[in-house]
Amino acid sequence: NIIFNCMLKQKIEIPSIILHTKFLPHELIKNDLLQMFEEDVRKKYVVKNKSSSDNIKTDWPDSANMNRAWIKKYLPKLQKHFKDCANELGFEDFIIMNMWYQQYQLTGTHGWHVHFHNYTGVYYVEFDQEENPKTEFLYPQNQNKSFTIDIKEGDLVVFPSTIIHRSGINLSNKRKSIISFNLNFKKKLNVFNNKFFSDIVKVY
Repeated sequence: NIIFNCMLKQKIEIPSIILHTKFLPHELIKNDLLQMFEEDVRKKYVVKNKSSSDNIKTDWPDSANMNRAWIKKYLPKLQKHFKDCANELGFEDFIIMNMWYQQYQLTGTHGWHVHFHNYTGVYYVEFDQEENPKTEFLYPQNQNKSFTIDIKEGDLVVFPSTIIHRSGINLSNKRKSIISFNLNFKKKLNVFNNKFFSDIVKVY
C-alpha cells in the first residue's frame, strides 16, 4: 500500500506558458553547426528501460562544459535570444545551467522525461516538418492527454522543465538535429513596469 505523507486539500490548475519563437540567426549558422556536430566523434547514447527508450547521438555527458567548440562559437547569439525569452516571461536575466545537442537518425528516439532547473527548451537546427517527429508534450492537468506544437526548422521553444515531453521514433531517413538547454531565470523585472502591478501599487 502507498502511504502519503500529506493530505491534499486542493489542486489548483493554472496555465503553463510555452514560448514558441523563431531563432533569427538560424540560416546563417545551421550548416556550420551541423558540421561541428559531425566532427564530434562519439558513440550513440542508447538507454532502454521501462520509462524511456533513447537512441541518439549527443554530447549530453558534457552538457555542463561550456568550452565545447560549437558552444564557444555560437553561445553569444543564443544568449541574446534567451534574454528576450526571459524578458517575455517577466524576468530580467537568466543563467544557462547546461546545453547539449541531440541527433536522431532512422529509429532515433528520446522517451518521456522532464528536466532539472526551472525552464528548458529546444532549438530545431535540422528538422523536416513533414517527416521528423515533433516534440510531444503531456498536459500538466491531464497526463493522459498529449499535444504538439507546429514546429518549423529554425524555431526555438522554451517551456517549464516539469512538463513531461518526448521525441517519438524517427521513422524517416531524414536526420533530426536539435540543441537542448536548461535555464534558470532570475531577477523579476521592475514591479512598476509590470502592467498588472502598475494599477494597484502606489509609490510613497
